[in-house]
Amino acid sequence: MMENKISARSKTDHVICNYLFLFTAIFALLKPDSLQYIGLQTLEAFLVVFDFIIIILLIVFLPSYKISMQTIFIGFMYLAMTISTFIHKTQDYKYLVYTIGPAMAVCLLTDYCMQKAPEKFLFSLTMTFAVLFSINLITIIAFPNGLYQSWRIKQQLWFMGYDNGFIYNLVPYVGISLVYSQYKYKKLFTFWSIYSVAITIITELIVWSATGVVTAAFMMICILCINIPFVKKIVQPKVLIGVFYIGTILIVIFRMQNLFEPIIVDILHKDLTFTGRTYLWDYSMTVIKDNLLLGVGQAGYTVVGQHNTYLHPHCLLLDMLYKGGIIMFVLFNIVILRFCKQIKRHINEPAARVLLLAVSSILFGEIINSAQYKQFFWCLIVIASYLPELTGTERSNNKEFIRLRIT
Repeated sequence: MMENKISARSKTDHVICNYLFLFTAIFALLKPDSLQYIGLQTLEAFLVVFDFIIIILLIVFLPSYKISMQTIFIGFMYLAMTISTFIHKTQDYKYLVYTIGPAMAVCLLTDYCMQKAPEKFLFSLTMTFAVLFSINLITIIAFPNGLYQSWRIKQQLWFMGYDNGFIYNLVPYVGISLVYSQYKYKKLFTFWSIYSVAITIITELIVWSATGVVTAAFMMICILCINIPFVKKIVQPKVLIGVFYIGTILIVIFRMQNLFEPIIVDILHKDLTFTGRTYLWDYSMTVIKDNLLLGVGQAGYTVVGQHNTYLHPHCLLLDMLYKGGIIMFVLFNIVILRFCKQIKRHINEPAARVLLLAVSSILFGEIINSAQYKQFFWCLIVIASYLPELTGTERSNNKEFIRLRIT
């Protein structure tokens, strides 16, 4: 009986840790936005279904499996949003499914692969990102006015989507390629990590998304100067995460961006409302006051702006409060606090500083944005749970994981 269980487990490990499965799974999670607009709607729908196949495979069919506490808290966070969505009886659950499915699939897949085959998983992530964003850069160069058009999105659209959306995958791409290089070759800068940096810089300079340019510039400068003592003092969890929270309060609540008009208007070519975002913040704060405990759920295009409605209020902390209320907001902050503690334990390790920079860079962009589909942001959060294994140090806390036993 025991031999049969071990055999079944090894077969499952072989299937999931196979390069073909990993490339397919990561492609499904990274899903190019263009598929639904260039005649490949069936493939796009299949990839969403595949995300849920990953979840079912990793939870139901594994005889014994450890899940990180970060994945548990992220799951509870989305559960709060799901409960709120059903309470408010939305007519369209598509956006709820599209948000939760990829996020939980990537968390579970990261847990499994970082335990069973971390090098293969990090390599598969790096290669899939490299291929897709190389194709994306080709479409940007070949079609400077956009590869396709959408009635909903006014920006130029290419293979991987629109300009503001690139950065949510490019930053994880750079971060993961650097972590892979450090883990595999014991140095940050290898061909694959340098290539990821080059792709990111070229892409953001061509499309010139203000959010993307600022986010990418911050991360690249810090990485290039990562061993300078002054930069080491800045690249600390309490400093960078503190900037995110304080920055959100100063900009979203007190509108301190008016003090930086020359930079925002003359250099980044944006207005002081951040392209109408201030109207979304005002509306969402009004709704939050009336639905403070549970929010209003993921109900589609419900955030009212100056000229249109949107999926989110373009501010991460407001988005948490808007869709899941205080409960989702508190759970998110627990996830961030746990991440900071994990990083702090290994702050002298290059991999830890890279993960901190990648997560912080995305959070800085999320002060004035709140992308729905940032599943690889959660991937970075979960990878941090495995810093002892990535850095070859002894694990001091065995309470980071719980074991599911499915019979």
